[in-house]
Amino acid sequence: MIFIGSKTFVVVNALYPLLTMLPKIIKSIPKEVVSAVIDRIDKIRSFLFFKDIREVMLRYFSSLPNLFRMFMLL
Repeated sequence: MIFIGSKTFVVVNALYPLLTMLPKIIKSIPKEVVSAVIDRIDKIRSFLFFKDIREVMLRYFSSLPNLFRMFMLL
């Protein structure tokens, strides 16, 4: 047997139930919470002179697969 990346395999198997539940968890977040988070990020953005992050986030997070992909990258 070959155990290439066996540690990674164990970690992925341990996290798999959480990763499969992530879309349900994200869908269950109230819109008010999302709006509050976006407002907080918008305040930070105005302080740091970034582009309009609210518009970018709303466009990027408009579909659930993109949101799930974003959490997978973290």
